[in-house]
Amino acid sequence: MISLSSDQIVDLFFRFAAVGQLLLLAILAFKQTSVLQRCAQSFLIVTAISYLLLTAPIEDHHYGLLRRPLLLFTDLSATAILLFAYTQLKPDLPFSHYPKWAIWLLGLWSVLMCYFFLFTTANHPLHDINHAVGLILLMITLFLGISGYQDDLIDARRKFRLILVIGCALYMGILTVFELSISSIKDHWLFSLCNSASVLAATSFAAFRIVKRTEIATELSQKEIKLTPTSSANNPMLSALQALMDAEFYTRSNLTIALLAQELGVPQHQLRQLINQSLGYSNFSHFLNSYRIPAICAQLQDPKFRQTPILTLALNMGYGSIASFNRAFKQQMKITPTEFRDQF
Repeated sequence: MISLSSDQIVDLFFRFAAVGQLLLLAILAFKQTSVLQRCAQSFLIVTAISYLLLTAPIEDHHYGLLRRPLLLFTDLSATAILLFAYTQLKPDLPFSHYPKWAIWLLGLWSVLMCYFFLFTTANHPLHDINHAVGLILLMITLFLGISGYQDDLIDARRKFRLILVIGCALYMGILTVFELSISSIKDHWLFSLCNSASVLAATSFAAFRIVKRTEIATELSQKEIKLTPTSSANNPMLSALQALMDAEFYTRSNLTIALLAQELGVPQHQLRQLINQSLGYSNFSHFLNSYRIPAICAQLQDPKFRQTPILTLALNMGYGSIASFNRAFKQQMKITPTEFRDQF
């Protein structure tokens, strides 16, 4: 029989309330358009529920056979956060374009974790190694969220980078540090209570935002609102932007949305909104590539530039390195710059 104090009962109430919120998010996850997004969000929710149940103020022997799978999914939480962040920040990226080496590495590590947690009984250093791997994955998640922040033209996704990715990564990072070093704190009833309350607050906020966003999307679809591109004649800012790009301002090296906004004399958020809503670009790099790649294609076809190294053409067009240029060129043209030039 389980005997609980009043603070433990409150702790369990917070945890089961958070589990209910997470189950609601799991249901809403199936409204995602991408199968990868649905799978990643469901995986993250399972790891969060496992963590809440595993760290409840209950003795380990009361879990029985359920303890092993809960421990497995809890230790895979950092992997789930990284996959969730990647699918949310790159929603249009097909599965075939995901880094193959990263998929194989994460897959093999997950299989190893399954074997360790489900089929071995001895205390193994692999458990502590997994915490170190989790910290590395969380740092990768932080880098993924921060590195593309300035380049992102969608305000909702920029907020997602700040609130969800960085917030979840920092939260799980703090928990991992406690797990590795400060056992006296993590085992204290007050830490457990604060932990469950903070998770409940986070899941409630996430559920509210997602439900609100779903309601707005439903309302817009019912009204059948159709957005049409804004013509440059009706928008002086768009006219100025197009004139500036026609003057080959895109060839500036290290060109950012901030520099472009400064040149136009407009606030950054207005320029992001203009490029996103009027021109249809969700990423500033894609907007620049829409000018740079066709210009380089013209040079690769021109006999005058036949002896000019591709690296020189890329640097003159504003690219910072040959690697970033090759990646952008192949993504848009489906072949390498050398293969494109050899056609002529």
